[in-house]
Amino acid sequence: MPWRNRAGIVLSFAPGFIAGNLGVTARNSMDTSPARTMKLRKVPGLPAAIVGPASVCPGATGIQFSTTGLAGVTYNWVVPADATITNWQGTAAITVTWGNAAGNISVSASNVCGVSAFGSKAVSRLACDLVTPAQAEMVQAEPGANKLDVKLWPNPARDVLMVTLDALEPGKKIELTLMQADGKVQTAQSMMPTMRGHQMRLDVSSTAAGLYLLQARQGTLTETKRVIILR
Repeated sequence: MPWRNRAGIVLSFAPGFIAGNLGVTARNSMDTSPARTMKLRKVPGLPAAIVGPASVCPGATGIQFSTTGLAGVTYNWVVPADATITNWQGTAAITVTWGNAAGNISVSASNVCGVSAFGSKAVSRLACDLVTPAQAEMVQAEPGANKLDVKLWPNPARDVLMVTLDALEPGKKIELTLMQADGKVQTAQSMMPTMRGHQMRLDVSSTAAGLYLLQARQGTLTETKRVIILR
C-alpha cells in the first residue's frame, strides 16, 4: 500500500459497500496510540421501485405507498398538490389521502453523506363517483315493487364487504354478482337464505380499486348497488 505509514490515504470502495468504520493509529519507537475511528457511509442510491396502486378513486383515504427501506436512511416523499401525506413521512412507507387528479408519487433517499435522485410512480385517476361512506351505505331505491332490499357495509370497502338481505323469500336461492361498471363479472356466488336479515360476507381483498356494481337476484326480485373498493 503506497500510502501506508503516511498521514493520509486514498480509498476505493467495492460496489456493494454500504457502511463501515475507518480507523487510524499513530506509532513511534516508544508506543502506539489508541485508535481514532469514523463512520463511513455510502451516499444513498435511487430508491427501489415504489409499491402501491397505479390508480385510485378521488378522495380515497389510507392509500399506502412504500419502497425498500435501508438502515440509516431517511426518505422524503412528494405527492401531488391536492393530495396529503397523513402518516410516516421520512420512512420507507407512507399513507396518503388522494385528491381529485392524477399525478406522481416521488421519493428520494438521504443520509449524512448526501441525497439521492427522486424515483417516481405515476398514479391515474379512477372514474369513481364522489360519495361519502354514509351516502354509499344508503339504500338506493329503484322504481317498481320487484326488488330486493340489500344493504352493504362498509362501503367503500377494502378487504371484506358485508351484505345484509332484508327483503327476500326465505328458503329460495339468491345469487350475488359483483361486476365492473361495464358489466364484466368479477365474482359470483349463490346462497340459500333462511330468514330476512341474513348476512353474507364477500371477500374483496384481491379486487382492484374502483367502482363496481353488486347485483342481487332471487327469482324475479333484483337489486343493484354501487360498491367502491379502495386500496
